[in-house]
Amino acid sequence: MARAPALPALSRGDPAPSHAVFGPFPAAEKSIEVELPAGRRVAGRVVDPEGRGIPRAHVSLLFEGSAGPEGCIDLSCRVADALADGEGRFVLEGAGEGDCLLVAKKEPGYCGSERIPVPGGAKDLVVPMRPAVSALLTVLDAGGAPVAGARVGVEQERAFGDYDQDRRTNAAGMVRLEGLDPRAPATLVLRPPGVEGRAGETRIEGWMPADGTVRVR
Repeated sequence: MARAPALPALSRGDPAPSHAVFGPFPAAEKSIEVELPAGRRVAGRVVDPEGRGIPRAHVSLLFEGSAGPEGCIDLSCRVADALADGEGRFVLEGAGEGDCLLVAKKEPGYCGSERIPVPGGAKDLVVPMRPAVSALLTVLDAGGAPVAGARVGVEQERAFGDYDQDRRTNAAGMVRLEGLDPRAPATLVLRPPGVEGRAGETRIEGWMPADGTVRVR
């Protein structure tokens, strides 16, 4: 039997193991025993720009190599998740010896944190998040009349993956989009009533969240 490094016995309440890579092993080996080292704890607090704790923020710890090709996070590679308490404090169990990435979010009120490199065992981390904004849009047709029932979608890249939503305008052609990062460009997707798919849609790239008027083709 092939053996990997030994793992000390874990007692109840110890942090959960993280991850490790062992091998290579002979192809003919049918029995492999792998024992993982004990995980480490990461603790901190999620705060707003004034330093106040953000309650019930969702915090994820990910493998350092889990950023996708466009800089987004692949949440399938997360090591641990936690929900911050009423003062924004969190504890994540199971971090390994190497660096991980930490991201936090609370939608739709906040934009989400940046990706923060975190060494295993880090304590007293401060994870800042800034408030999100809303935008009130009026959708007009080519003649300047409001379009009721138009679909308005928004796509915005975030550290934890794309943020998107889809709303319909009211009888006055107005719609409010929420949870937007005021510093990040977004893509607006406008579809008149009855239009499905890309054929009849209007896309506005590089839109900065703000109240205003937009037109469909």
